[in-house]
Amino acid sequence: MKVLVRNNTEVNDVLDDSEFINVALDQISAVALELKGVDEAERVLNGFSIVLELMQEVLIKKNINPINAVQHAEAMRQEHGTFSDKKFISTDEGKE
Repeated sequence: MKVLVRNNTEVNDVLDDSEFINVALDQISAVALELKGVDEAERVLNGFSIVLELMQEVLIKKNINPINAVQHAEAMRQEHGTFSDKKFISTDEGKE
């Protein structure tokens, strides 16, 4: 398993963009899942900081300005609403 590291001068291995994106998305998923059930604010903040940093790098690799992603999210929020009311629907496993 590969894990992306920040500014480690002792590591010489570098991924190509495609593999970087795949590893980053796997790491985003893993970090998000590790936060399930965590109540400690600092751990949640650190986890989401990692997720946001990796998301930013993926967007850049996809030639998307991260600011545009924020603006797009806000437009979707205005058009479709928020998740703050916590409503849900059930889906079949494996289908979404």
